[in-house]
Amino acid sequence: RSFILLSLIRDVKQIDDGRAGQKNVRQNEHDDEHAARIMMCLNGILSGSPLACDVMIERAEVNANTYVTNLLKISKNAEKGLLVSAAVDGLLTITNTPGLKKFKATMENECDVATGLQAIIKNLINNSKNWSASDRAAMKRSLNLMMYYSQIPEISEQLNNSDFEGYNREEIVFRILNNSDDASITDEIKLAAAQVLRVIRLSELDKGEIREVVSMLSSVPSLVSSPTYDILTNLLYLIFKMAMDKGDEKSQSAGDSSSSCGATFRDIYATEVVAAVFGNLARATEGDLANTEQEVEPRKRKFELACVKFLD
Repeated sequence: RSFILLSLIRDVKQIDDGRAGQKNVRQNEHDDEHAARIMMCLNGILSGSPLACDVMIERAEVNANTYVTNLLKISKNAEKGLLVSAAVDGLLTITNTPGLKKFKATMENECDVATGLQAIIKNLINNSKNWSASDRAAMKRSLNLMMYYSQIPEISEQLNNSDFEGYNREEIVFRILNNSDDASITDEIKLAAAQVLRVIRLSELDKGEIREVVSMLSSVPSLVSSPTYDILTNLLYLIFKMAMDKGDEKSQSAGDSSSSCGATFRDIYATEVVAAVFGNLARATEGDLANTEQEVEPRKRKFELACVKFLD
């Protein structure tokens, strides 16, 4: 088994070195798929086996910086969604696997994961008209990674800014959530974006972004799918946090109400939001937000309970 694992690690290192260096790069779709399958196989083994992580670090002597850097480069540069998805899954595997904490520390401290993640999502969005199922999976995984790092203050602050105009974290999230023209941006991808929004620190939201959140809650479509109910529940959770936010106690006592996201919300949007939540709750309970999908019902109930909790 160790021999098989070492062979997989060797193959992935060759893929990484070739792709990142832009030499000996595979030229056809079949080889791209082969490379992606090898990566996904290694990701699955590493995520389920502490021994595999030890083999990778000690026997294969994989350099953490080189490995992470190459995964980021492949995620940004590969043309086929399956290979992008596999490389992003490799990054997620690093964040979720205790045995790879050395690789995780390297990714966070040496490899500028925030800028890399923004570049990956930018490239995916710019090619969304040609997405395959693998591209959609890559976008969802990228947003999951963004949600994870939005909960680490130092990296969250980097995500809140961007070297790419129009592609900081909030701009990415609102671009996805407000998209109604591109069928490739599915409700499941929008839900992943809403989950990012839910965990963002309130101090990183400006007045315009608060307005965006309020507007989305105030303009619910007439036909609501299961993921849309989940999206609305996530938005309502964020708005609940805004309503309860006290901001910086010292700044508040000094009269600086602008320091608090909660103060802005309560002063400007509280009445509008209460009316919107009442209206959406009434529509949901009366059946106006109709859908024939059976799985909608439990998600609708969860949204109704969130509305009641907010109004309580």
